[in-house]
This record gives sequence, C-alpha cells and structure tokens, in this order.
Amino acid sequence: MLLYLIFIFVLLQPHEYQAPVPTDLTTTNRDVSCAVLAITGKKSAVTYSLEEAITREQKLRGLMFRKQIPEKGGMIFYNKEPRIIDMWMKNTYFPLDMLFIDEKGEIVCIKENAVPLTEDTISCDKPVKFVAEINGGQVKAQNISVGDLCMIIPNMEDMQYSEETGGCTPLK
Repeated sequence: MLLYLIFIFVLLQPHEYQAPVPTDLTTTNRDVSCAVLAITGKKSAVTYSLEEAITREQKLRGLMFRKQIPEKGGMIFYNKEPRIIDMWMKNTYFPLDMLFIDEKGEIVCIKENAVPLTEDTISCDKPVKFVAEINGGQVKAQNISVGDLCMIIPNMEDMQYSEETGGCTPLK
C-alpha cells in the first residue's frame, strides 16, 4: 500500500521537483539503510527498494560480491554536490542498469546491462547527484528513459535489509 501511495504522489509532482538528500553523508553507521526510488515518465511508472550507499565504505563496496539482488532491488549512491561520477563492475557478478540522476531528480544518462566483473569505467558526461544501480534489463522492461523523473525517499524506517532476499524489504 505504501508503494502505491508513493507512486500516486510521484505522479502528481511538478517537473521542478527537488529530490531529497540525507543531510549527513558522513555517517559511520554500518547498518544498511533503505530508500524508495519512484520513477515516472511518459512510458514508465515503477518503484524500487534500494540500499543506500552513504559512507565511503558503502560506496566503495557497492553491490560487489553479491550473487543476486531482488528484481526491484539495487543500490542508490548519494553525492554531496553534483559531479561527474565514475562507476565500475569489479567483483559484481550480474549485469546492472545504471541511472544517473541530477539534483532535480531527472534521469540524465542511462547505462544498460553493464558487463559483470569488468573494471571498465562507466560514467555520464553530465554532473549528477545520485546514481541508482538496478538489475540489468529493468530499464528496457520498465520503459525507463532519459528525462524520466525520480523521487528518492531516503532512510525508510519501515524497511530493512534482509540477508534472505539480499536486499531491502518492508518490515513485517
């Protein structure tokens, strides 16, 4: 129900939406926190439950060493200021779609099906504040495209990381 309400809320948002950012990006909390990413566009409307990469350690590790993530799971990387971001797939065992999101919440670049286990640089030529990594093939399956708008709801208290599913899930 919560995801449905978020989806409706996102649909009603004007294009000038400013995506929220956690205020303290220097936290040393090793617990995994979860966020909701809601994407809307002309052909897309979908939500994802993402782990938050806030600390330096979380950003460096990313989704490395995982064998899988939930279908609508992944990770969101926060940056204090918009900048050119370089990503890679070192020690990542499954393909990812990467969404590069600016400070207004707009997807400005998409890299589909990044090749697992490579150290090739994956980047966007535009400064971004967020990068979302989702399962490879989701961009095509959900008709996500450049220009779609994202709403990021950080630090969801009614979600937690589950070792069983390998991602963020609602509390029961």
